[in-house]
Amino acid sequence: MKKILLFLMLFCFISSGLSGCSQEAKKERHWKRGEKYFSENKFREAVIEYKNVIQIDPKDAKVRYKLGLSHLRAGQLREAFSEFSKSVELNQYLIEARLQLGNLYLLSRDKQKAREQAERVLAKEPNNASGRLLMSSIYVAEKDLDKSISEAKKAIEQDPKQIEFYLHLANLYLLKKDFVQAEKTFKEAIKTDEKSIKARYSLAEFYRRTGKTEGAESELIEVTKIAPKDPNAYMALGNFYTSLKRMEEAEKQFIKAIEVEPKSIPSQIHLGDFYFLWGKKEKAIETYQKAMDADSKNIPARVKLAE
Repeated sequence: MKKILLFLMLFCFISSGLSGCSQEAKKERHWKRGEKYFSENKFREAVIEYKNVIQIDPKDAKVRYKLGLSHLRAGQLREAFSEFSKSVELNQYLIEARLQLGNLYLLSRDKQKAREQAERVLAKEPNNASGRLLMSSIYVAEKDLDKSISEAKKAIEQDPKQIEFYLHLANLYLLKKDFVQAEKTFKEAIKTDEKSIKARYSLAEFYRRTGKTEGAESELIEVTKIAPKDPNAYMALGNFYTSLKRMEEAEKQFIKAIEVEPKSIPSQIHLGDFYFLWGKKEKAIETYQKAMDADSKNIPARVKLAE
């Protein structure tokens, strides 16, 4: 009888151990799949895998944070907020989750709760650059530009390689109508990363708005050199020339956009619209027809031809 009891106890112990190992292995598989989908920007697929992990271990704060981040990237703000909240409940020191919560509170115009999250981040990590940037954004919402600028500068001091921080500060100077400092800061962003398309577009837009057309043109041309296979670069330059009524130069850029991506129907339709604006109706129809020939089911092209 004792042997039987001993055997049963041993069997239960081994079964329990195997079950635990099996669950851990399953959790690891789903986690790795979620991380893979996340790295590929397949956020809805990542959500499914992270949820599978949470079914196994609902108290894993890190997984809940990644689930929240996946929801956020997929545009599911309510679900993201829920997961970020749960992750800080499970781990009050999860800084990344608090930062995301603060940004979502600010987005919903709850400045007080956004400030609470920022203050908790900075209490734990006074030199946290993203925490400083969040605090800067809170001051913007409170219409205190001087304090906002001060916090943005602190963010840059802590992480001088973040392009977004410079662009944020430059836009603060624009709000203050300090165009000299705005231009200087946009240039500092480019100096930090000369191949940053976003920084060059931002400086080009600044030049355009302040009437410095040569500067705007120079930056937009530079973008086409940085990203020669990106049709959007040529489209942006073409639109700029169109705004100046430099139609021949604009036409060349729109055609170039199609050349680098011949199957792009939107680029062909845009060129057709450009011809129509230019008063070249026959060329417009010809271009719309080419778009139709490339994709007979394309509704915008059909509508344009019908017009």
